[in-house]
Amino acid sequence: MAQLRTVVLGLTGCGADLCAAIRKDPGLDLAAVADRDKSLAERKSQLLGVPSYDDYRLAIIEESPQVLLMALPPYERSEYLKLAASRQIAVLASGPPLSDFDLTLEHARAFSKGNVPFSVCRIWQPEPAYGRLGSIDEWAGGVFSAHVNVLAPAGDLDGWRGDSARAGGVLLNDAYDQLDAIVSVMGMPEEVYAVLARPFAEVQTRPHDSEDAATVMMRFSSNRVATICARRAGREHYWRYRLHGAQATVVITVDEMVETDVNENTTSTSKVQTRNRLAPAVGAFSAALAAGHSQAPSPIEEHLVTMAVIQTAYLSAKTGQPESPGKVFCVDTGLETKHTGARTA
Repeated sequence: MAQLRTVVLGLTGCGADLCAAIRKDPGLDLAAVADRDKSLAERKSQLLGVPSYDDYRLAIIEESPQVLLMALPPYERSEYLKLAASRQIAVLASGPPLSDFDLTLEHARAFSKGNVPFSVCRIWQPEPAYGRLGSIDEWAGGVFSAHVNVLAPAGDLDGWRGDSARAGGVLLNDAYDQLDAIVSVMGMPEEVYAVLARPFAEVQTRPHDSEDAATVMMRFSSNRVATICARRAGREHYWRYRLHGAQATVVITVDEMVETDVNENTTSTSKVQTRNRLAPAVGAFSAALAAGHSQAPSPIEEHLVTMAVIQTAYLSAKTGQPESPGKVFCVDTGLETKHTGARTA
C-alpha cells in the first residue's frame, strides 16, 4: 500500500502528537513539518529527519502533500484551508475547526464542492475505551441529562489565547471536544444559556479579554438538559462527563469509561490504553483515505452544529438571555449535516 505524503502545520499544542501518530501509521508518510517558530520547526525536523518550514503556505506548495494535519490556532487556518481545498489536499485538523460558525460553513462548502475530505479530530469517537458511547441510547435508555466539567491549563494568556477576537476563550478552545461530544449524543439544543467570567484577568502581566471560566446550560427537546462548566486552572487538560440514561449512568474521564446500572452498581469499566490520544483519530482518517472514501470519520459538516451552539453561547453571555442555536443554523448550508437530531453515532 502506497503511503500518503503528509505535512503537519503547527507544532505547539497537539502538533507533536500528530507527528508521532503519523510515524506509526502505515498509511501516512511524514514529508515535512512547519511552524512559525523557526527554531522549533528546525529542532523537530532534525529529530524526525524531514524538512522544516516557517512559512505554512510555502510548505504546502513546495511539498505538494496529499494530506495536511493541522494543529494551528483556529484563527490562523483559513488561508491554508482554502489553499488545501483548491489543491485537492485532504485535511485532518484538531478542534475547534475554525474560530466561528460562518468561517466553518464557508470552508465546509469549499471542501464539499471539491469532494475533498476535511475532518476534525475527535478523541472520544475512535478511542476503543469509549466505543459504546456511540450507541448509548440503545443500552442506556436514552440520555436525559448530561453534566461535564473541564479543567484547562491556565498557560500564557498574554498571547493569542487571551485575545477573544482570535481565541474565543476557554469555551471555544479548551472545551470544544467535550461540548462536541454532548451535541453528538444529544443533538442540537433548543435553547442555550451561558455565563462567562475572567477571574484571572487581573493577575496577568497584560490584560486579556477572553473568558477564563464558562458555564453553559442547554435545554433539548423532551426537556432533556445538559450543562458544561469549564475553567482555566491547573497544569493539565482534564475532563469528566456524567451522562444519565433511564437504564444506566455513564462516567467518562481521560482515563476510563465506567457504566453503572440504576442502582449505581458498576456493570462495565473500559480503560483508555492509547497513550497518544490523537492516534486513533489519525488512524481512522488514514484508513478512510486508503479505502478511497471521499468523506472520512468526523467530517467538518458534523461540526457545524457544535459551532452553532458555541456561537449561541457567546451571544447568550452578551444578552443575558437564553438563545436558540436554530437561529444561527437557519441558513441553507447546502450540506448534509448531522447530529441535529437526538443522536449521531
